[in-house]
Amino acid sequence: MIEAVSKIPLRECVYPESSAEKIKEFLAHPLLRLKNVTLTAFRDWSFEPSRAKKTLCDHLGTQTLRGFGIEDIPEAQSASGALLEYLREMNKKPLKHIDRIALYNDNDQVFISPAAHYGLEMEMLLKTLDRTVTAMGRRLFRYWLYHPLKNVATIKQRQGAVSLLKEESGIRIKLGTELLKNLPDIEKSLSRLSCGAAMPRDFLAIRQALVRAPMISAAVAGLAKESALFTLNDVPLLREKLERAINPDMPFAKNEGKVIRPGFNAPLDELRNLEANGRAWLAEFQASEIRRTGINSLKVGFNRVFGFYIEISNANLKSAPQDYIRKQTLTNGERFITQELKDYEHKILTAEAQILKIEQEILSELEKDILKDISLVHRFAGQLATLDVLYSLSMVACQGKYILPRITEGTELVIEDGRHPVVESLMPTEDFIPNDTLMDCEDNHLVILTGPNMAGKSTYIRQNAILVIMAQMGSFIPAGSATIGVVDKIFTRIGAHDEIAKGQSTFMVEMTEAADILNNLSPRSLVILDEIGRGTSTYDGLALAWALSENLAEKKARTLFATHFHELTLLAEDFKGVKNFNVAVKEWQDKVIFLHKIVPGGTDDSYGIYVAKLAGMPSGVIRRAKKVLMELEMGGNLKERLKGSSLGAGQADLFGPVKADPLLEEIRATIESMDVNNLTPIQALANLNALKAKLKE
Repeated sequence: MIEAVSKIPLRECVYPESSAEKIKEFLAHPLLRLKNVTLTAFRDWSFEPSRAKKTLCDHLGTQTLRGFGIEDIPEAQSASGALLEYLREMNKKPLKHIDRIALYNDNDQVFISPAAHYGLEMEMLLKTLDRTVTAMGRRLFRYWLYHPLKNVATIKQRQGAVSLLKEESGIRIKLGTELLKNLPDIEKSLSRLSCGAAMPRDFLAIRQALVRAPMISAAVAGLAKESALFTLNDVPLLREKLERAINPDMPFAKNEGKVIRPGFNAPLDELRNLEANGRAWLAEFQASEIRRTGINSLKVGFNRVFGFYIEISNANLKSAPQDYIRKQTLTNGERFITQELKDYEHKILTAEAQILKIEQEILSELEKDILKDISLVHRFAGQLATLDVLYSLSMVACQGKYILPRITEGTELVIEDGRHPVVESLMPTEDFIPNDTLMDCEDNHLVILTGPNMAGKSTYIRQNAILVIMAQMGSFIPAGSATIGVVDKIFTRIGAHDEIAKGQSTFMVEMTEAADILNNLSPRSLVILDEIGRGTSTYDGLALAWALSENLAEKKARTLFATHFHELTLLAEDFKGVKNFNVAVKEWQDKVIFLHKIVPGGTDDSYGIYVAKLAGMPSGVIRRAKKVLMELEMGGNLKERLKGSSLGAGQADLFGPVKADPLLEEIRATIESMDVNNLTPIQALANLNALKAKLKE
């Protein structure tokens, strides 16, 4: 349940009034990071299974719920029935667009822990990869990314479709720049229409999308023969009617009376013509009356009090025809009206109201037609979204050095020259150092990765999980080559923060996430660990990290463990499949160069002092830190040895009172507050620039 909730953009939770405390406790779970969720208590009896079932059956027009798979699941009936009742009361409408119920089933999808969503920065990955051009496609792309597949055949089907579109550059470009571009969000239009809240632009949106169906179908017809994912089912009768009825040139603002296309309804056209050509008719009427009466000064006019009139001067009153009806007497003449002018007056004064009435009647009929075919239109919208996602993935595939990974039923994870797509997108491609990964759940399944901060450990371990997610959603990946045995679960323990609002310390969150991993692990899982045990004392932390590593080694799940506990490298001597790797560095002329290359073997130097120097730490502090490190390595009573040592001019005494430099104290506080292991590359660069700027002030 926690994993399912973590994948959706939760905005509101509707729950039984009597379950308020349980719901609040669940939503406060440390593995969930929910913000701004509206909690809505709803009457208990609406959740009663028998009532909820009746609500659903009445709405769906069925006698049972067997066809929806929840006939024997009272909990599902209770939740869905009460929610439907709540939505109908809020909208005051029957919600006809809700025409089915589906059980959430993730059996065919990779379990990605809530901590992994956060630690892998999935939203950044989404922004980097998403090339969709429609709102429907964007929603589906997000779903595919957050729900990678476990079924090899289905993954290969997606891969095949993406490969086809990648090779057919003409079709691909036409889809993105012409056929799919600017397609309206008809899923939202259908929702508003079903709720009785549709605007004229919603009818236009559905029309415009359906009108493109033949063109899109023709463009992908060849691809549809190769892959069913390119299928697009038209709704021809509805499309043709909307095409004839809805005016494609209607303005979005002030479109009253301009929604229905000319030529669709004869009475409507007559009224519009009357409204548009009123002055011309009056001018022609005046000319005909002048010819008829011989009165050249005769005028036809209008005012708000008396309406239309014919005005004749006193000198010409004797020439007024017998059918003229006196309407108003003036000082210099008389005003008259005829039956013809009176009929025209009635028409033109009521034309606008009649136009709006007729348009509304036509729209009501069209609404019925759309709702009758709403399932077909929903299917059409879903197919458009699928085409958009395939287009997006094909654009990703066209990027430099992206390859199609080989997906197998095995347990191997073999990646040559793998790269982190997000980090790579933020820097020149040639500057990113690719790395290999070899794990097979037998001889290589637990990698202990050591090395200094800022050398690339976190980027490397994250990139492997991200490449697996991309591969199992059907995407090409940034690598030289890759063979990936299907992963069923992805866990991470990366960068825990204090959850103050939930009463959880950094260490508690860290242990909660670690417990979640061990309690839910499977032989096909992929585990990414970036430090364990740092939130407590050194010995406690090392003991916990050691025991955790032993447990993972025994379970043989594919695991990448980045750590500063160099002692863990000894595990490789006792456990088959545990391998030590480190991030290569080069020392030259008192400088350390991070090579960002993962190489075999462990390391016993974290280069922490050098990293502090790179961060802009004052030289006096750096010199003192080196001396403290040397004393630590020599052993003995550290505090007494340092108190008795010569500090040197201008050097801070770390164990005695000194007059602090405000600027240096501010920089020190800033650095101490940083969680270096949890910083993203962009955040690290931004922090370095900020510290350098302070030193220059």
